[in-house]
Amino acid sequence: MLRIARHAGLDEELDIWVLRRSCALLSHWLATRKGDDTLLPLSLNITASRLIETEYMDALRRVLRLYRLKGDCLRLDVSGVESFSATPEPLVLAMKSLANDGISFCVDRFGPEHDSLRLLSMLSITSVKLHPRWISLLQTDPRQARLLKAWTAALHMLEISAVAVGIEHSRQRQTMMDLGFDQLQGYAFGEPMAPEEDYGKWLSKVETSLEQHAGDSAAS
Repeated sequence: MLRIARHAGLDEELDIWVLRRSCALLSHWLATRKGDDTLLPLSLNITASRLIETEYMDALRRVLRLYRLKGDCLRLDVSGVESFSATPEPLVLAMKSLANDGISFCVDRFGPEHDSLRLLSMLSITSVKLHPRWISLLQTDPRQARLLKAWTAALHMLEISAVAVGIEHSRQRQTMMDLGFDQLQGYAFGEPMAPEEDYGKWLSKVETSLEQHAGDSAAS
């Protein structure tokens, strides 16, 4: 779908539509949640090349003001940062500017071909999602475990959380934790589900899914 939108010249319009729809739902959740419900931060995917555009940054701030949201409600999962390895300044400035509004960032799908600790150290980010290919390489090359452990240790030295994505099986959980990952993501914890108008109802479905998968893991 994203490739079709890009070829049709609609990718910019799609990014803004997703931003508006997501912030509208987040605003509704904030207004209707019960006092004991913990509101999870909303993550949106965006490319680094889009993030540095002044038009997108202005639109992002307008949408936040429109729905009376604070920046700390939002986290941007940024892909394609490796293309800025040689000239990181535009991306560094864009992230710093939006971080001043409270918005946080996660670098998405980082490595294994394009892995630069120097670039990560320059960016205003809180976490990094390592590319799923790194996880899959563990199945064919056990030496990759030492590399992944070194990477998570390096990220921790930069005060950046390490996120493992593509965790498909319960047996992978402990392995990833032993390698130093702070967060895990994948079908081992549940399948994607559509949001509910009622935040409490949606959160209950998520928690139920996590409990079911934890039970399946214990049984196996």
